Amino acid sequence: MSLITFKAGKLRRVPGTKLLRADPEKGYIVMNRDAYGLIHFQWAKRNDLENPEDDIIVFSSECTFEKVTECTTGRAYMLKYPSSAHSLFYWMQEASDDNDTSYAERINSYIKDQDLLDPARSDVATVSDMMEVDTVEQSEPIAQPTESSKESSEIGAPNSDEINSSEAVRNLLATISAQAGFGGSTVDLCEILKPSNLTDLLCQEGVIDRLMPYMPPDTPNNLEGVLAIVSSPQYAQALRSFSQALNSPGGVNIISALGLSLDESANPNEGGALQFLKAIARFVSRNNGSE
Repeated sequence: MSLITFKAGKLRRVPGTKLLRADPEKGYIVMNRDAYGLIHFQWAKRNDLENPEDDIIVFSSECTFEKVTECTTGRAYMLKYPSSAHSLFYWMQEASDDNDTSYAERINSYIKDQDLLDPARSDVATVSDMMEVDTVEQSEPIAQPTESSKESSEIGAPNSDEINSSEAVRNLLATISAQAGFGGSTVDLCEILKPSNLTDLLCQEGVIDRLMPYMPPDTPNNLEGVLAIVSSPQYAQALRSFSQALNSPGGVNIISALGLSLDESANPNEGGALQFLKAIARFVSRNNGSE
């Protein structure tokens, strides 16, 4: 579901400096909610909308969209992560600056109050609507020295009608957010993946059948059987050991070894277990519609 779309370009760092320079490429900033209820902040070239250069899953209160006050010659904004030095920079390409502040406020509202969004309501223009009425772009702005940016991870947005599964995944992600605060701390997989947090997800149609190949041979093929496994001391010990490995120095290498993508814009102090959970969220979001 599209939440907001407007014309914007990228500000890119001048190599070897902290200066930012406006890329003249025409683009869009888009925010949308995918089938699992995850909020995506995206930037894409207007001639390549299906492959956004920036596609970031943002969690509640994790970041803010702010005006770059150091820039006095253009309309520069950044997606800022208060817990780290990483920010992504953009410049407004709408002909008028009348809605700049409103766009920023709406983006911050969507990031902060994700649970209050009405999935049945969208009162913003779609990208295809905006392409019908193109405008002359403003002249290239030049930003003053500021923090350097990093390229973000690229994640696709899937399509799905599994509303109940979406809600279950959203609830699990909310639990992750509540414990970690996404401020660079570590999480304990034993607390996140405990039975009470998994029950709603396990109750969704087809989930038990997909898990059975990974269960012990004598596990009953039903909810009670799987819950017995995830309630066992052996399961808790395995999760605890895995958490320790992920949170150890170099633990993020385990994530890559499992074929999951790392978020290059993540807080460098963020624990490996938290990065692992977020990588799974990105993987599920990207691949849900492909099976």
